[in-house]
Amino acid sequence: MSDQLIFPEIVGVISGNSTAEATIKKRPSHTLIYKVNGESLYFLRGKQIKLTPGTVLFVPENESYSFKKTTEGESFYRLVNFHADIADPKPHLFTPSAPDVISALLKQMENLWRFDNTLAGRCEVMSLFYKLASLLLDSEKKEYQTSEQKMKIDPAMDFLEAHLFD
Repeated sequence: MSDQLIFPEIVGVISGNSTAEATIKKRPSHTLIYKVNGESLYFLRGKQIKLTPGTVLFVPENESYSFKKTTEGESFYRLVNFHADIADPKPHLFTPSAPDVISALLKQMENLWRFDNTLAGRCEVMSLFYKLASLLLDSEKKEYQTSEQKMKIDPAMDFLEAHLFD
């Protein structure tokens, strides 16, 4: 996902059970799909992406794709649809370190979206969306940092945090 996420507009926050399979043509918005349980295979841009419990798939707007459920029984998901100016968006699979936090954020966003149509409620949804984006992007940063790399940079980060406002 790009480093640019400017003034997103949330257009829907929902949850449900996956159908056995489906094809989506030119998705009208970006989406983040969080898999609660069950597994599904997504086919985007000639690639196959396996969505398992605790993972999040970013699908760019105007993307055509298909998916099929690969496990028996329930295949529950939570998702948020949004518009945003993202430079060169590409499908991306996130594996967050705290999937239960992601699930809770999405559940809270959905409840606010469905039951609090006030300006304050919509602002809270946006606040939670930014928190969600932050957690997902932060999980990417940590994923590519070995413990040796972290040990080298930690003293510099500690210094910067301690003296940021000096």
